[in-house]
Amino acid sequence: MFGLASRKGSIAPSANTDLVLWDPKKDITITNSVV
Repeated sequence: MFGLASRKGSIAPSANTDLVLWDPKKDITITNSVV
């Protein structure tokens, strides 16, 4: 759709993907060194 099929929704080099790993038991502070 709109020429984005190869760039959206896949985990691959040069793809635009949002990926979340969540552990409800772990606390983490996001800093520049973590990103």
